[in-house]
Amino acid sequence: MLNLTSGQGGRKLRKVLFVHDLVFKQDKQGAVFGGSGLDEKYFDRFFCSKYDEVTILSRVQNIRGSEKERFKNKNIKVTNIMGKNYLSILNPIFYFRLMKYIKQSNLVVISIPSVTGAVVALFCNVFLKPYAVEVAGDGDAFLTKKGGRIFSIYLNFMMPFYIKNAQGAAYVTKYLAAKFPNEKKNLVSSNVNIEDIHTRLNLSKSLCEKDQVKIGFVGGLNKRKGVDTLIRSAQQLIVEKGYTNLFFCLVGAHADFDIENLLSKCNIKEYFFLHGLKSKKDVFRLMQTFDLYVQPSLSEGLPRATIEAMSFGLPVVATQLPGFEEILEKEDLVRPGDVKAFVIAIETLLLSKDIFNKKSCKNLAVSSSFLYEKLHKKRCKYYRSFTKD
Repeated sequence: MLNLTSGQGGRKLRKVLFVHDLVFKQDKQGAVFGGSGLDEKYFDRFFCSKYDEVTILSRVQNIRGSEKERFKNKNIKVTNIMGKNYLSILNPIFYFRLMKYIKQSNLVVISIPSVTGAVVALFCNVFLKPYAVEVAGDGDAFLTKKGGRIFSIYLNFMMPFYIKNAQGAAYVTKYLAAKFPNEKKNLVSSNVNIEDIHTRLNLSKSLCEKDQVKIGFVGGLNKRKGVDTLIRSAQQLIVEKGYTNLFFCLVGAHADFDIENLLSKCNIKEYFFLHGLKSKKDVFRLMQTFDLYVQPSLSEGLPRATIEAMSFGLPVVATQLPGFEEILEKEDLVRPGDVKAFVIAIETLLLSKDIFNKKSCKNLAVSSSFLYEKLHKKRCKYYRSFTKD
């Protein structure tokens, strides 16, 4: 039964159940603390669309988070029926509680691909409960994770069914919209929120002539994000080609291999700075100091950090994946895992100020299409279409 508490104008409260895999933090007083890539502003799309409350169904840690990540909006809540890992999905009690939340919600929005999302989407299809999906990647997103190959087989088989049967689908790229069609309601709108475009001065001399060149990377420090490819590329640039003025700044965590050991073996440890997880403001401060940005991912949806880097006028070297192909030119992209091609692409930007300046201007122009005010209107219009008034 829907909650009868009145919202604006005396109507019933409209509630959203938002399903995701990200780990959220919650303190003893019930305050919610977001994680990287999913801040409080993300949920504005629901509140501007005449919904009054959002409950997040995801993994939860009952510890106090950073005050910078604390959600000020008291109408964003989390439910801890998932606990801090996925074991709860083996417990029948989880599904009784899930049914309760679905019944209390006016709209169920499932982020996919995700473990939690796959479970809830299956549940909704079995019990004929309507839902919408936000499609952030394809079935290969889990390939490099433990047990990921088996889960990827399941996702590749079931994702088209889940998305087709949804009441609507919001995609982060045109590629995903074409690959996983939904004929009811659909929206292509990145989950990136660019607040401003930050122009930079054109280079008057080639980048390699600088005393120090900072090359940035933001993301999970794992093989799926191509961090091992980046390290081996850096070895060729520094040790073999002699670019000893290069310094690589890595922002992120959750390494799935021994990065320090690989850096030591490649004899380039002193050229790498591991900044760990940072708030969005801190990431942007670092991006202002970068000269180049690299994203050597093996799989990707729409690369949020890459678009953010582009908004600072940073030339980018990335990989030949659909998400990158929609925002970067062909010459900016190399085959995933191709160290030699990656080195050549970076060296081209180091040696030619004209190419560097051209790419900087181009990336500023492309990133302007991801300004928050433009995308927010599209998202609100889409989610408002699920309401009856």
